[in-house]
Amino acid sequence: DFYFRAEGKLAFNQMKGKPQPIEAPVPWIEDLSARKETRHYSGRWSANDEGLAFWIGGSGPMTPMSGSCPAESGSRKINLLIARQTAREAEFVAVLAPFSGKPPSLRVKKTGGKMEIQGGRDSDVLVFPETADGPIGYKAGRSRNIRWIPQHN
Repeated sequence: DFYFRAEGKLAFNQMKGKPQPIEAPVPWIEDLSARKETRHYSGRWSANDEGLAFWIGGSGPMTPMSGSCPAESGSRKINLLIARQTAREAEFVAVLAPFSGKPPSLRVKKTGGKMEIQGGRDSDVLVFPETADGPIGYKAGRSRNIRWIPQHN
């Protein structure tokens, strides 16, 4: 499971099917619901015309889940997003983009050892070096050297 939490209202882009209530894996998560399994998904947290757009993908199909959890002080609740993959090993990729005004439409394309990220008029490319373990990710505690090539228009 990969957990995200942020201020504001949580909304998904183009999700199919209605959320189904499920049991939370820990007692501090409330009102947890799951949506249909997918390869990647996107959405945003927003409040007062500002927020955080997200795109989440991984090494296999994921179940998007949402609920609420305590904020840092514990005196109030905030929205929680969980990405769940069921596999022996799993990789998660998250792209986060703060915004003011209209949220960017994040699109991510993974090809071999490259990842192209498009958000509005901007585009960036991440290049992951080839290793014996493959082009993308972390294995056996060794971090990879990731090269960022900005492609701003």
